[in-house]
Amino acid sequence: MIGYSLMGLMMAKNTLTFTWAFELVTKKHKSCASTCLLVLDFSVSIIAGLFFLSISREWKLLMYPFFAAGALGYIIVTLMVPESPQWLLLQGRKAEAIESLNYIAKVNRSNNRISQDVNFV
Repeated sequence: MIGYSLMGLMMAKNTLTFTWAFELVTKKHKSCASTCLLVLDFSVSIIAGLFFLSISREWKLLMYPFFAAGALGYIIVTLMVPESPQWLLLQGRKAEAIESLNYIAKVNRSNNRISQDVNFV
């Protein structure tokens, strides 16, 4: 049961990663970001296959480092990436949504900023 719970947590990592990446990346670079994420995700399968083919059939030797890397990545992304502005607006947290949008604009090197008195439709 614990294994299935951990596996579900790691699958949520994929969904969150794509969602956050598409909110942070400009429209021009979304296809490149999507391709990079898919290649990185698939590379885990390639590494696992090569490991089982060449090194060992013992799955625990491979599971623990992958789990640790996934958990570390999840923690880093959670700490560095802001909340979704859309979700914040739906929760009625307008000031935080504007702050999040301005942070995303800063990461994208845009000079556009949203003032606190703006009204969203």
